[in-house]
Amino acid sequence: MKKHHIKTPGIMAATVFALLCPPLLPQLHADLALGSAADFAVLYEGNGGHNYQQTSDSGITGNVGIGGTGNVQLSGSTITGNLDFASGDSNCTTGGQYGGTVTGSTNCNDSMVSSALSIVNALSTHYAGETGTNLAITGSTTIDITSGTYDAADNAYVFDLTSFNVGTSDTITIDGENSGANVVFNWSSTSAFKVQSKITLAGGLTSDMVLFNLSAGSGLSGGATLQGPNNKQPVYGVFLDPNGNINLNSITIDGRVFGGDSQDMQIVSNAYVDAPPSVPEPSSIALYGSSLILAAWVVRKKVAARS
Repeated sequence: MKKHHIKTPGIMAATVFALLCPPLLPQLHADLALGSAADFAVLYEGNGGHNYQQTSDSGITGNVGIGGTGNVQLSGSTITGNLDFASGDSNCTTGGQYGGTVTGSTNCNDSMVSSALSIVNALSTHYAGETGTNLAITGSTTIDITSGTYDAADNAYVFDLTSFNVGTSDTITIDGENSGANVVFNWSSTSAFKVQSKITLAGGLTSDMVLFNLSAGSGLSGGATLQGPNNKQPVYGVFLDPNGNINLNSITIDGRVFGGDSQDMQIVSNAYVDAPPSVPEPSSIALYGSSLILAAWVVRKKVAARS
């Protein structure tokens, strides 16, 4: 019995560590290089004094960043987070709710907005310059990301979409095959990119590991329009459309939406964007694991002393 009492706490602590750490370890992957853009659910280019629009039956969970000289029209809708305006945008008034509700703070002259937009615009150009594996998506399908072209520098598999023809009854499953890698789908056509199907993730993927890069056009003009609806079915991933119009309705995106060109950006009529939850930094996870090991050692010493 004495031997049993000495070993049990160590075994129990090790078991707890083993149970807790496997769900955390896959998070040690390198997400897409979003940098400060990861602080936002929505980023609007906002050039030309155009409008970022939400309606009362739509909403955002996460921070919204307004670039350029963009204006905001919430029309009874809610931003569950902060509303940040780029430096020099005279449309920002900290006391205004813009016809809706902002649960966090409204921040004017926020340099992070322009910085975040620069990051995602550069990211779009970067991946557009890579050669991916051609992929036509027509109807329901499961995509094994490891069948794409691997970019070791970015730890990402890259696909070039040659068609994206899906309906509201279809389901696209993107399978990471537990590779811990990101996946990028480039859409270089100026034709509208219509997200009309359910998009789910498997094999260890999270929303911040999946990028739909609408890369047509340049200089914030001539890009493809990003559109819903998909009958409010869930969609996972980051949607980046810097040079095209964004008009989303009847859709729930568990991820992020960046872009909007110099046109009105509309998230309306039962459209919702919910930013992914933050992931603990690797250093925090390592510290947590170390604390478990230390706790196990302390308990074992105490039991040994009592035995």
